[in-house]
Amino acid sequence: MGKPITSQAVYYIRYDDGSLSKLVIDSDADSDAEPAPPAGGTFITEDEYNAEMVLLQQAIEEHAEQIRQQEQQQAKTDYEALIAAGLPDAVAQRLAGYTPPEPEPEPEVDVPNEGAA
Repeated sequence: MGKPITSQAVYYIRYDDGSLSKLVIDSDADSDAEPAPPAGGTFITEDEYNAEMVLLQQAIEEHAEQIRQQEQQQAKTDYEALIAAGLPDAVAQRLAGYTPPEPEPEPEVDVPNEGAA
């Protein structure tokens, strides 16, 4: 059997393309040598890694939202074209995958009761 693992060393890496990774190395008590960073990578601190992960997650969420908006706009355009081609509303909605927003309700006007005295 090999030597028992006595600890784990965690290294955080930023690559030249901006991607990040975490490297966990199981080590024994006889090994304190730090590994060389992978090709195109630089070791960074855990705090730097965490901060950059937050920024990357935000960028991913923003990009996903842009895609959702583009898809919604395309569905609306398709729906409008189908309506213009004379398809019934329900069919156009189904084919385009688009449901138009409900119209805004008319504001209620408070009319005084003329019979009240």
